[in-house]
Amino acid sequence: MKGKHLIRIIFATVFAAGACFSQHAWQLNDGETFESEFVKVLGREALFRGADGRNVKVPLDQFSPESRRLIELEKPPELEFSFVNISDKKIFPAGINEKTQRPAEMRCLYGVKIKQRSAGKYNYELKLELFVIGQERLGDKYILLDSNEADFLLPEENGRRFEFRSDREVVLQNYTDNDDIRGEKYYGFLAIVTDERGEEVGMRASHDWLYENIGNLRNLSINNYMDDACLRTFPTRPKSTRY
Repeated sequence: MKGKHLIRIIFATVFAAGACFSQHAWQLNDGETFESEFVKVLGREALFRGADGRNVKVPLDQFSPESRRLIELEKPPELEFSFVNISDKKIFPAGINEKTQRPAEMRCLYGVKIKQRSAGKYNYELKLELFVIGQERLGDKYILLDSNEADFLLPEENGRRFEFRSDREVVLQNYTDNDDIRGEKYYGFLAIVTDERGEEVGMRASHDWLYENIGNLRNLSINNYMDDACLRTFPTRPKSTRY
C-alpha cells in the first residue's frame, strides 16, 4: 500500500499537465490512469518522462495487462537476418544441333533465417516481408523474382529463431542470342519485420536503395521489371540490328 501511495504522489507531481507531452494514457492495476511519454524498459521497471522533463520509474507489475502489453511492444527484440539461397543447376539433354540445345537453368528457392539477438522474452506475433531481386544480364534493369509475407513468433523452445523458405521455384537463365548475353541473375534481397501494430522492428537490405524505395517495391508484382527507384519498367531491348 505504501508503494502504491508513493506512485500516486509521483503521478500528481510529475505527470500533472502531461497531456501536451504524452504519447499514451497508461493504466495501473487499481484503475488509476496517467498520461506521459514512455521512454524505455529498465529491468522490471518502465521509465517515463513527465511534463517537466523529469524521469520516473514505475514497476511493471503495477500496470494493467493492456498497458503492460503496450509497454512490452515498445521493447522489440533485436533481430539478426541470414538470407537463404538454395540453387540447383538443371542441364538438359543435347539437342539435334547447337541451335536447338536448351540452355542450362538455375532452379532457386529463396528464404531468410531470423534470430533474436537480445535477451528476454517477446511473446507477440511478428510479420515478415521478403523481397528477392534479380537483374537482367543484357541491360541494367532489375526484376522482382519473388515476394512473400509470413507471420511468426520467436518462442524460447525454438531457440527464438524462425526460418522462412518460399515454395516458389525461381528459374534463372544464362545464354547467348546473336552475341547478346541474355537471361537473369540474382541481385539482392530486402527483409522487413513489423510488430502487430505495423511498427517496424527489424530490417536487412542487401542494397540500401531497395529499402529507400520500399513504397514503390510493394506496388510491384512478381516478375515485374523495375529501375533503381523500384518503378515498373520494360526489359532492355536487344540492339535494333539484331532484328
